[in-house]
Amino acid sequence: MQALSFIARRYGAHPQGIPRVLPRLVQPWTLDTHSRHVSGGKTAQKVDRLTALKRKVPEETELMAKEYRTFKGPIVKIIDKLFGRYKHHYVAIPIAANIYSQCRDLDYHDFYIQTLGLPDTYQTWFSVTQLHVWMMMVRLRNDPNGKHIMQEMVNHFFHDAETRMQKIGIHTERLVNKTLKELVAAFHGSILAFDEAMCRNDPYLAAALWRNLFKTNHVRAKDLDYLVHYVRRQLAALDQVSEYDLHRGYFQFDMPDNRLTIPA
Repeated sequence: MQALSFIARRYGAHPQGIPRVLPRLVQPWTLDTHSRHVSGGKTAQKVDRLTALKRKVPEETELMAKEYRTFKGPIVKIIDKLFGRYKHHYVAIPIAANIYSQCRDLDYHDFYIQTLGLPDTYQTWFSVTQLHVWMMMVRLRNDPNGKHIMQEMVNHFFHDAETRMQKIGIHTERLVNKTLKELVAAFHGSILAFDEAMCRNDPYLAAALWRNLFKTNHVRAKDLDYLVHYVRRQLAALDQVSEYDLHRGYFQFDMPDNRLTIPA
């Protein structure tokens, strides 16, 4: 209970008064059943990283989008076209691929595994990626085409989740489907919890991170404190990313500080 006691001391909130989830804050996101600011210190380093990123993203995105379009299948495309959904979703696929690539390619193994002590497992990958997908969903709600892009980004996420399942030896269709259903349910719950926390205050965000990322009572107070500030900083930074750069994936999440130093 160290984490809950920390929340009470740090933020002045009674730990037992933190509710689990308040629904209706965001529409439920479904897995498409047809489809199975940069940190780094110096300005020069930031510019170099973004320049390299702008060269890298188009090639990777084209491969990802091409694979995903094939994955959706021709029948789904015909149905979408007949019902007027084809254009929006087809355009959203490569944009969502650009955006999801920045949630997927997180080179933060040392931070989450070594510094925070999370287990090096498939579930940890899913939880960390899910957190960054949620932050992108918050940003996309201000985008005119955000609804379609968000849905395709979620589809990319679960397509990736299924692919990684197979890489760790889960091949049986029944087991894959069962695991995917459990992950989708967990995803819905986490999104609702993070949304509620964002709309309320830092004690709620600390509690949401504790339940959905750590999933244990063994959490250090300074870990939660740092992550609360980290998430708030990322949300503020993403809000400053232009629609042009966002759609092309010309942005990156800040690299977490292994020393857990909170910027002034």
